[in-house]
Amino acid sequence: MKSIKFYALLFVSAVFIFSCSTEDVLLDEFMTSQHEEVIIEDVSPGEMAKEDRIADVSTGDATDLRGFNSCSERKPYDISKFRDALDITKYERNNSSSSSSSSAYNAKNHCEYGKFFTSGTSWMVLKSDGAKDHRSELKLSGSVDFDKRNIMRTEAIIKHVPYDSGRGLTIAQIHNRYLSGMGESGRPLLRAEIIDGKIYVVYAHRPYKYEDSRTGKKSEQGTPYAVKTKNTSYEIGTFNNGDRIYIKLDIKGDGKKVNYYIKNKTTGKSKSKTITVHESWRNSNSIKDRYYFKAGPYQQAKSSGSNPQMSFSRLDFDLD
Repeated sequence: MKSIKFYALLFVSAVFIFSCSTEDVLLDEFMTSQHEEVIIEDVSPGEMAKEDRIADVSTGDATDLRGFNSCSERKPYDISKFRDALDITKYERNNSSSSSSSSAYNAKNHCEYGKFFTSGTSWMVLKSDGAKDHRSELKLSGSVDFDKRNIMRTEAIIKHVPYDSGRGLTIAQIHNRYLSGMGESGRPLLRAEIIDGKIYVVYAHRPYKYEDSRTGKKSEQGTPYAVKTKNTSYEIGTFNNGDRIYIKLDIKGDGKKVNYYIKNKTTGKSKSKTITVHESWRNSNSIKDRYYFKAGPYQQAKSSGSNPQMSFSRLDFDLD
């Protein structure tokens, strides 16, 4: 009888070890697949030269960036080069430095001294209150289709970027409105950000934060087999306070690819890549026609009191 119990115990142990090792393999394969699936292409020298020429066009004299205008003196919409963009965007900011709630306003009619205002004769300024997860952003009022060509170009002098190791300041995004219907707060497909003195572009592998490692489908945090989905970061170059940054975010219109081009006009360094996104970003009409662009300081860093500021000399959209 003792020998029977002993063999039974061995069998149960073997089954347990096998099942655990199988789960480990499944998890390892899942984690590896998230990295291997990213298809990224270098931009041709000719295309890079073309983008460099566009980026190098003068859009505002930095010597004109002086002091802050009151809203009665000059509102953002009073600067003619921004009118097309402000006609189709909303301005969003947090209601106070201690509040997580936010309000959105028709950008065309809005001006707030110290938050959304102007400087000199040709600069539009967005300034955040310096609290973690707070923003001062302009975002498209409507949505664009991933199957069509849609582009945002921005150029800004950026100051007072918070320092918090591993966290920083998001400055431009391709986002999606469908995600709130998936039980998510929403995450950007592509975002440009500044972290610890460097500029990065971050690509999210999935439109949701957790995925079932067995099925590859959306999962909730805390459920069995839920694994946090990955981001891939592409380093653009160094950033110093007051650098002038040009950004182009481009939905290519082929139903598969996005492109970024970023140039630090202070250092002269530029980089551009084209990414084939995962099918989960484009596999249904509900998600693929709900994209929108955002620009402005959105702070992830924990440090407070930095009041990040972006002074724009350019913001325009080429939408299909």
